[in-house]
Amino acid sequence: MKIFATFLQVATVAIVAAVSLAHAQELCGPGEYQRTIQCSIEYTCTGYTFTCPVEITYCCIWDASRVTNIARIEQTVVYNQACFIHLYGCGALEVGGAFWDGVSKCVGEDLQNCWGDYPPCDSSTSITYEVWTAQCQRIENREVMPGDFADVIIPCSWQNRCYRKYQACYDFSIFPPTLVVRELEGGVDGPPQCSPTVPPIPPPGKQWNEHWITPCFAPCSP
Repeated sequence: MKIFATFLQVATVAIVAAVSLAHAQELCGPGEYQRTIQCSIEYTCTGYTFTCPVEITYCCIWDASRVTNIARIEQTVVYNQACFIHLYGCGALEVGGAFWDGVSKCVGEDLQNCWGDYPPCDSSTSITYEVWTAQCQRIENREVMPGDFADVIIPCSWQNRCYRKYQACYDFSIFPPTLVVRELEGGVDGPPQCSPTVPPIPPPGKQWNEHWITPCFAPCSP
């Protein structure tokens, strides 16, 4: 029992250290508010539904010129490597795949922590916001603790972006009040400057237990 308890303590320290490593990074610019959230991404494969826990870091931005709230996704981390391998094998990382939809929606449902509560659905006002994903992404298999790797999805650049525009409000006609998120539109602001195909993971000649970075690829279609 003592050995087992010691193992649990070591495992817990490793997990906390890995999470702290992600939280310690400053990914947003001056005047931007950084948020790191935990989500479960749902996807289907071979007729069954699965969930995969992820950690997303995004920047809250107020675009006064367009009177729009913006969430710019800067990093998505999958600490469970078996889960990430399954996501990849099931095609959830492909262009327009369930992974990208889930990440965007998860960020959208958290935006009240950037700009305050949403208005009621029967109000004449509502909050419109955009969730931005860099049009070209890459995946880094990063060692977060000795021998422990996490898969980190990061922008190659912000030359072009994919966006989802949402409207959000609270429905107070039911109890407890329910957050209603309505997608208004989505698209891209230019042709991708990278391949629309997810590269082989891991890259040729590489293994899951070593550091590597994929070429850039486009997760959303024009």
